[in-house]
Amino acid sequence: MARRRSWLRNVVEFALARSVLFGVQLMPARMLAPTSRLLGRILYRVITSRRRVVRENVRLAFGSGPDAPDPDRLGRLSLANLCLSFMELARLPKDPERLKARIKVRDPDAMERLRHAVEQGGAVIAAAHFGAYEVMAVASSLFGLPCATLARPLDNPYLERWLRGARERHGLTLVDNRGGARELASHLVPGRVIAMMVDINRRSGRRVWVKFFGTVAATAPTAGVLALRAGRPLFTVVSRRGNRPLEFEVDIRAPHVPHADADRDSEVNRLMQAVTAEIEEAVRREPEQWLWTHRRWKTRPELADQAPGASKPDPDALVS
Repeated sequence: MARRRSWLRNVVEFALARSVLFGVQLMPARMLAPTSRLLGRILYRVITSRRRVVRENVRLAFGSGPDAPDPDRLGRLSLANLCLSFMELARLPKDPERLKARIKVRDPDAMERLRHAVEQGGAVIAAAHFGAYEVMAVASSLFGLPCATLARPLDNPYLERWLRGARERHGLTLVDNRGGARELASHLVPGRVIAMMVDINRRSGRRVWVKFFGTVAATAPTAGVLALRAGRPLFTVVSRRGNRPLEFEVDIRAPHVPHADADRDSEVNRLMQAVTAEIEEAVRREPEQWLWTHRRWKTRPELADQAPGASKPDPDALVS
């Protein structure tokens, strides 16, 4: 549930945001990326707290040696990527066929495997705040993959109405991320997919510990739990931008099939570690495309020697 705020603040924010979006819609497509880089530089300079987060994240991921990337450069580009994601959302073609024509599937056979799994009983997608992730979710139904996902409502109800409309325009279903796991599970049926962001720190509640860039990170087990309970495959999917503005490429990895006879806690951890490793692989290739401003490693194990998988998620309590 979004926090309550003053009417005036909501209206002023909405008016400013709509003015910016109107300018984005008038802007030549070739100017979107340069404009997002300018915005990324400005935001990185202004939001000092995020600079500290980025520097700590890069240290945890790459160390502090001479081969480590420049954290400030990554921070600027990461914020630019975030700005560009929402600028693209405002500029996506409303016509489904025009939008679909702008999206290339890197491996058509992988898409067929995913479609087959969906037809047989549904599938779970593990996604991340990487590349053009907003476009990937919005366009999923255009490829025969009607999708439901968890989302936190914005605090500003006017902005939330606009963003929800833009995201749901082509068939995406949004479920409130606060207590919505049971509702999300109801969408795991033949002909549909559910998608989860698996690169977010899990501050409280049930979680598993996985290694991300060699450092233990707290992760919500929901994607693995739902795949295991339903006996459906779990796919990692990431999206990248193409060589031309407003063109995109989707990368679908091989499915991870749950082992029904395995210990469920260990199996959930195995699934979550597998998709986390694939997300890490994508981030290592193009680190500037990931959300380094998020405190991915904020929650630490209670014991210094706690190993990945030590936390015991209860799948029944999570979604039943």
